[in-house]
Amino acid sequence: MRHDTAYRDVPGEFRAVQNWIGGLRIQDERLVRPRPERIAEAMEDLVGRVLRSEPLGNAYLHVIVRAALAHAQFETVHPFGDGNGCIGRLLLPLMLAAEGFPPLYVSGPLYRNRHDYFDALQEVQLRSRWDGWIEFFAHTVMIARDESMVLAAQLVALRDDRIRRIADRRADSTSRKLAALLIGTPVVTVNPVKRLFGVSFPAANNAVADLAALGILTGTARQRNRVFVAREAIAVLDQAPEQRHRPSLTP
Repeated sequence: MRHDTAYRDVPGEFRAVQNWIGGLRIQDERLVRPRPERIAEAMEDLVGRVLRSEPLGNAYLHVIVRAALAHAQFETVHPFGDGNGCIGRLLLPLMLAAEGFPPLYVSGPLYRNRHDYFDALQEVQLRSRWDGWIEFFAHTVMIARDESMVLAAQLVALRDDRIRRIADRRADSTSRKLAALLIGTPVVTVNPVKRLFGVSFPAANNAVADLAALGILTGTARQRNRVFVAREAIAVLDQAPEQRHRPSLTP
């Protein structure tokens, strides 16, 4: 199977080369990652002791604290040749979802405060100072929570406005169902709409055409396999956080 030739290792497998943080030579490093032959052991420790929520004494660590530990440990191991940052940031929403909480994505707050993020993470990696890192991570989660709540409220308001615009359609009509769906799926084609609602192709096509006639959906120029976009929902999703609400990282 072919893959990107710029990627040095086999996708999905642990890295096969040594890496480090610092100078061009390993002798000038600030932090040397585990050797390739030690990665499997390190990842087993991460999964067994953190991701599986084993008790610490007689108590269990809160999922946010465990997510902070998991993120720091994963980024320190750096098990893959590329994509470690993306995977590390996905640990939190996956861990939250596994325990029945709504997933939160911290990529935005971490990127906007990336200098503090790297400093706090290096304090763990180089000096084992966990308190500052866990506090930073917890406040990042609070920012992500606040921004997600504001975003959700805007999307729900947009959905309700669309439903009001088609209030004369039957409550069980495909048009109304599709209008409610678009805040979570703002790009659609007719066939997926047909499968999702269990209706015929003409019924799905009529619903899409109905919303397009109202300006709720905008179709691409091509006539075959046209893609329809809910541009208002995309505009809400594309807003910078400061256009909504941007809490401070200060505790």
